[in-house]
Amino acid sequence: MNAKELRIGNYVLDGRDVEAVNARMISMLEKGEAEFDPIPLTEEWLLKFGFVGYTVKGFSKNGIELSYITRDDCFQFEFRCPQSDWRILDIKYAHQLQNLYFALTGEELELKDL
Repeated sequence: MNAKELRIGNYVLDGRDVEAVNARMISMLEKGEAEFDPIPLTEEWLLKFGFVGYTVKGFSKNGIELSYITRDDCFQFEFRCPQSDWRILDIKYAHQLQNLYFALTGEELELKDL
């Protein structure tokens, strides 16, 4: 993974464990002292982030609507925020969704227990 893709709090895999990225981990990545794997985005992860299914292939949270199709091993999201047009974006990993959600809302996605 490239450290530039990550923000503190993003979730990654460290071996088989899910870890929240911290400053030390980013520094280790930048220096080539560690490797972390991205977490593939799945419906289960959307639910863990607190999204609620509202259609067969759609989720919403706090006015952000995500509808998707599975394409090329990723979710192709059409997203809409209140008072905006639809946009299309391919997202493969949990940290990408975390970064998008933060950019759109200014809020972090937090894991919920299922």
